[in-house]
Amino acid sequence: LALGDGAVDGGLRWEVSPGVAFVANGARGVRTPNVSDLAALGARAGGRFQVPNPELRAEHTWSGDAGVKVGLGGVRIDSFVFALRYDDAITLVPTTVDGQARTPEGARYVQSRNAAHVDVLGTEGDITVPITDRAGVYIRWLALLGTQTNDPKTGLPVQTPADRMPPLQGTAGAFLTVTPSLRLELFVHGRARQLRLNDPINLQDNRIPEGGTPAFTTVHARVSYRPAEWLTLRVAADNIGDAPVLEHGSGFYRPGFAMTGGLEVRAGR
Repeated sequence: LALGDGAVDGGLRWEVSPGVAFVANGARGVRTPNVSDLAALGARAGGRFQVPNPELRAEHTWSGDAGVKVGLGGVRIDSFVFALRYDDAITLVPTTVDGQARTPEGARYVQSRNAAHVDVLGTEGDITVPITDRAGVYIRWLALLGTQTNDPKTGLPVQTPADRMPPLQGTAGAFLTVTPSLRLELFVHGRARQLRLNDPINLQDNRIPEGGTPAFTTVHARVSYRPAEWLTLRVAADNIGDAPVLEHGSGFYRPGFAMTGGLEVRAGR
């Protein structure tokens, strides 16, 4: 496969006052088909059998975002909205082999093709606000809306939710600096239920539960202790309530409650 293509990106920053700036970015991206895209052969989830397609072309994206960045005292804000057009998207579509739509065992033949485009709109942000000189709160969020449009010749639905689009998610937390060397942090992370499933890819994928991926909420704690300039101790407790956590499309639940520790030693001047 020979390919001549290109990617480009650029951005603007306007600082309207000390600590407050508006930012905008734009880009064109390229993704070359990989070996799996070009040569995948064999059984797939959902009673499908994939055959290779050596005629695939590169995928392309056009993206833009705009937002505000604030750093005033202890208040920090990074908030953006963005849009992305994903052209020539590679997707699995029905095909035939020797005129047959199914294998002798009954699985449907499918093949990767540049047969779709995806439009994504979203917003993400991070806001930290101090309450006192030693304590503060923060929130973070990510919301995406993706829509896939298929070539009518593929026999797929003309328009459907985008494949593997993560659901609304966010984090809210608080931190306390007990002493200059001791910092405590407690936060909650959650994801909404993912009901917008790509048709038919997600509906036929046994890694995604029937009806969508369930929501989850997890609780986490962090302790950081720095007894000396050159030494920092860290302890983390994750998923304190031992909640079942299934990332959309992952196919398996992540480990439950966990505790980890770390020791950082810095040498030199």
